[in-house]
Amino acid sequence: MEEAKWHLPEALRLHPEIVEAYLALERIFFAEGELDRAPQALRVVSRRSPYDPTPHYRMSMLYLRLGRA
Repeated sequence: MEEAKWHLPEALRLHPEIVEAYLALERIFFAEGELDRAPQALRVVSRRSPYDPTPHYRMSMLYLRLGRA
């Protein structure tokens, strides 16, 4: 996971249109308890792919974990 945390931002800098990389980054943040960093990645995905239900579902899981159901 540490290596992915280093490579994903670089991949996004080079190719910011890859929404799957934002989702992967959010999953890493979520798994490591960095819940304050996760919403930003999900917001990017929801703007770039508005009909994809994944970022909305992941945001609901994040808010549940934060106690903001």
